[in-house]
Amino acid sequence: MLVNAWIFVGLRQSPAQDALAALRFLTEQANVPKIAHTQPPARSFAPMTFIRLLLAAALCTAFSAGAAPLSSSSDSTGMEQRALDLLEAGGSELLGSIQADGLWENTSEIESRSRALVSNALEIPAAPRVSSVSDAHYSRALALEAAGDLSGAVRELRSAATGGSAYAQARLADYYHYGRAVKRDRTKAMWWLQRSAAAGNSLAARRIAEMLLRTSEGSVSPSYRTALHWYARAAEMGDVNSMLELAAYSLNPLTEREKPNAVAAAEWYTKAASLGSQKAQLALAEIFSSGILGEPDYRSARHELVRAAGNGSSLARVRLSNIYEKGLGVSADPVKAYALLESIPEKARTEAVRVRAARIERKLLAHELTQAQMLSRILAGPFASEALEREISHD
Repeated sequence: MLVNAWIFVGLRQSPAQDALAALRFLTEQANVPKIAHTQPPARSFAPMTFIRLLLAAALCTAFSAGAAPLSSSSDSTGMEQRALDLLEAGGSELLGSIQADGLWENTSEIESRSRALVSNALEIPAAPRVSSVSDAHYSRALALEAAGDLSGAVRELRSAATGGSAYAQARLADYYHYGRAVKRDRTKAMWWLQRSAAAGNSLAARRIAEMLLRTSEGSVSPSYRTALHWYARAAEMGDVNSMLELAAYSLNPLTEREKPNAVAAAEWYTKAASLGSQKAQLALAEIFSSGILGEPDYRSARHELVRAAGNGSSLARVRLSNIYEKGLGVSADPVKAYALLESIPEKARTEAVRVRAARIERKLLAHELTQAQMLSRILAGPFASEALEREISHD
């Protein structure tokens, strides 16, 4: 079964059509419970993880070969979504397992090709669709790069980039920027990045801004305002890191002629926070609680801290504890202050957190301590986000 799927992914001549068949086959197998109990491949590798790998490779192959063969099938949309869900759920763990198990040492060309496809899908968001010929060149470039043939990769990247592949353009820019297998040429790097950004690649737009802000870029003249323009373009395309940069520069302009703009910073942080950025949520909470927008708004600050805490931030829990200990915008509540500190994972607790928790604990009565310990377990449990919203956010 796994061998058949592997053939779908790498051996045949029409990758888009065969990838669709592989998607169908592997999606069916991924939904069969007994697959977890079958004999793994001839390596120490979990069968379910191996299926995820094949499914991801099939998906990437289909995407790299163009949209038409997939879109022509009535059942392709559901399989694409199922594949994306599996890739998102197991992607990081998958690469870690691959590296830890040495799965890719001395393996075949097919496996190297799939590794490159999967790695690229995990690292870079989807590019605008271009011709299947350009995508085929880009896929070959990734395979050659994974195999260590950088000169061959550059050759294929040039073909793909000339054909309009935004990813190939951005990757080729990296080769020129760092002088990998080509003479270092930052002007060419900038040119290819601009073409990639014009095609809708937000990462390329952000890279342009970063290059412009560096004073050591040789022939590329640094330009603060132009850099902000490119950050704004990347942010408009949904790049969270660019939103964070724009917020930071709004608070701390690089030129003396400009004044800090907390309102603009809050707007950018709000956009990034709405996309799940923990850093933006923490920064927005700081803006609200500091009063730089006017009077301190502890309610809004608490709301953002709850979102960040639910997003895994231990620092947010410390700050929430401080709000309840001091009664900032709420009635002082040592039970919640203690519970929030105790809900922080042991490995993330600093000595300062332990000292602070011990200080609050000494102020609690016996029944309050019991209540706080119960609440801390709830706040640290599998439904921590919901518990934080219920117990903390609505005070």
